[in-house]
Amino acid sequence: MVKLIVGLGNPDQKLQNTRHNFGFMVIDAWAKNSGIGFVFNKKFNALIAQNREQKFLFPTDKVILTKPQTMMNNSGQSIKKICQYFKIKPEEILVAHDENDLPFGNLKLIFDKSTAGHRGVESIINQLKTQAFFRLRLGIAPQASANLSLEDFVLHDFNPQEQQSLPNIIKKATEIISATLDMSADNPDQLISRISQAKS
Repeated sequence: MVKLIVGLGNPDQKLQNTRHNFGFMVIDAWAKNSGIGFVFNKKFNALIAQNREQKFLFPTDKVILTKPQTMMNNSGQSIKKICQYFKIKPEEILVAHDENDLPFGNLKLIFDKSTAGHRGVESIINQLKTQAFFRLRLGIAPQASANLSLEDFVLHDFNPQEQQSLPNIIKKATEIISATLDMSADNPDQLISRISQAKS
């Protein structure tokens, strides 16, 4: 069902370990576990995961992994180009992204839901003209300081205590992504239900 897995983040190296790059971290881990690496594709302005033969994973394999190299708020530009080129439908997309409305360590797979204020997700919805795609929400709340704006909060690195928990959280996130590929279902709601049951 899922043919395109997207990790959201900012390409600036100074921001690579920030909360806003949680999606990148998860996709990097999934690619590493699968023994594949990313190369830059100028046509899409995105990093694309390729296999050892340097061919696109899709359509010969199951899925494309991508990390848009636009800034977060313009992520939809890359995703639209990839979907048009490979003829991928919105319902065949899974986007992993940080979520300030979800407690740190919590992971939630959803389909066809509103942005909850996430600008990267909003960009994808605007470009695809639909919100009917899968999202893996990666919790980063609560905000550490009442004096810190949301923008500053997401652009800060995880604190030391959070960093200790990250490997286990990222592992669980990659397992959810794998489950979306391995489990069969008649519709998105059924897939989400089966994955939730498998986790419990």
